[in-house]
Amino acid sequence: MIYNRKFLFISMIIVLLISTLIYLCSTQKKSDKDNLYENKISEAKNSKKKSYGVASNNPIAVKIGEKIIEDGGNSVDASIGVSYALAITEPHTSGLGGGGAMITKNNSKFEKPRLLEYKDMSGYNYKKSDETGVPGLVSGLHQAHKNGGSMDEKKIMNYVIPLAKDGFEVDDELDRSLKIYGDDIDKDSPFFKDSEPLEEGDIVKQKALTKTLEGIRDNGVSYFYDDIAGDIADQADSHLKKKDFKNYQPADKEAIETDYKGNKIYSASNPLGGTLMAQGLKLDEIINKKNTKKEYVNSIISGRNLVLENKEIVNDQESAYNNYLERDYIIDKYKELDKYNGMKPSDGTDGNTTHFVVIDKEGQVTSTTNSLASYFGTGKFVDQGFYLNDSLNNFSKGSKNPNRGDKHKFPRSYTAPTIIEGKDFTMGIGSPGGNKIPTILNQVMIQYFNDNKSIQDIIDKPRFYNDGDTVYYEKDIDDDYLKQFKKMGYKVKQGKDTPYFGSVQAAILNKENNAVETGRDVGNR
Repeated sequence: MIYNRKFLFISMIIVLLISTLIYLCSTQKKSDKDNLYENKISEAKNSKKKSYGVASNNPIAVKIGEKIIEDGGNSVDASIGVSYALAITEPHTSGLGGGGAMITKNNSKFEKPRLLEYKDMSGYNYKKSDETGVPGLVSGLHQAHKNGGSMDEKKIMNYVIPLAKDGFEVDDELDRSLKIYGDDIDKDSPFFKDSEPLEEGDIVKQKALTKTLEGIRDNGVSYFYDDIAGDIADQADSHLKKKDFKNYQPADKEAIETDYKGNKIYSASNPLGGTLMAQGLKLDEIINKKNTKKEYVNSIISGRNLVLENKEIVNDQESAYNNYLERDYIIDKYKELDKYNGMKPSDGTDGNTTHFVVIDKEGQVTSTTNSLASYFGTGKFVDQGFYLNDSLNNFSKGSKNPNRGDKHKFPRSYTAPTIIEGKDFTMGIGSPGGNKIPTILNQVMIQYFNDNKSIQDIIDKPRFYNDGDTVYYEKDIDDDYLKQFKKMGYKVKQGKDTPYFGSVQAAILNKENNAVETGRDVGNR
């Protein structure tokens, strides 16, 4: 009996000690998270009358962008900060190893937007097997600042470097991406521990990336394109050389321009996908006369077929676009689309990007899409702390194809950062989604301008797209849409497990009261 009492007493002491230890550890862990930089950034006031805003699926990036605006920066400054914040927190969608494009429109109806493209470029010694191009992001963001930034570049960098240095908490989006693609990418990175991917709630610190970002802050873009360029090139599974980095230049270009339902549409020009997106809107004006479900479905499916049939017009050899947006051209192309040629499977270019929109206190709108091409790019994680793009896989086969691979060339991209200007509003909008980007954006834009709903309500609606003889759709889609898909001869399949339907981000400036409305997909759908 004495032995049993002694054993019970000791057991109780052990349980108490273990419980205390667990409590102290959990309390310390919570304290560590509370002290993270991401939790120290004050959130902007949530007000419908707020005169600025950031639309991104990443709440940390939103807070950093809005903080830069609160501290006197403009939409370009905030977009630079958001780009670097996303490079740190979303290594699967964008980063220093990739590129992008940015379109900016000030609040004057007399000035057209400024388009800056900083896509990844093939090297001088390009070979068909090359996947990685010279990354354009760092150079592009520097050029964006030269074009229209107001806050000191070093100050902007100081808003984001603590994210890499002190760490941030892995969210469900990064957790999911690491689980899906973790077997195909380098595990010698901060996003893995003992070859296992980090999970939601884990803290990730990025020592190597911190050093690179501090080098860019202290020494400018030459640090990236000269000082460490040779080391990066040596790690790429391509024929890149240091001189390719030194010769890289982003491109200031003219945005494409068209009309849709009385609104001006501005988007990215070749070799990006703005023309293909705009063709879908022009086709909708031809097909969708009464805004019935039948006409809407026909418009979206035909628009995607047009994208797949017409993709060769997007290349870096041809800059003219006006004839591709003329009504007669669209009608002729529409007539050429039949059930069979429209059911060819796509080229498999899924890819992934990140999009965000910033509107500042002066009403200037910046719409930005950054990318590594595929999720985590090539999967190669370099010593400087980031994944490399695989953009050169987007070159086409065939020696006569205008999108063929060659030296010092930019491959086709379907990204389409867009600005829409109406009589009493300006909107920035965009999405990731590879070759589905034009279709995803068409659905949101067409429904927004035809239905009397908020942009968030429209973004939340289930989406669909056709590929080959199948229409893929999201859960809870209208049954009438499913019936129409089948009437058109398509098989139907609910898309799940893998991101299919984009991540639309939009922000709208109401010119009458200067209020800003944002609409966000919370992740890749």
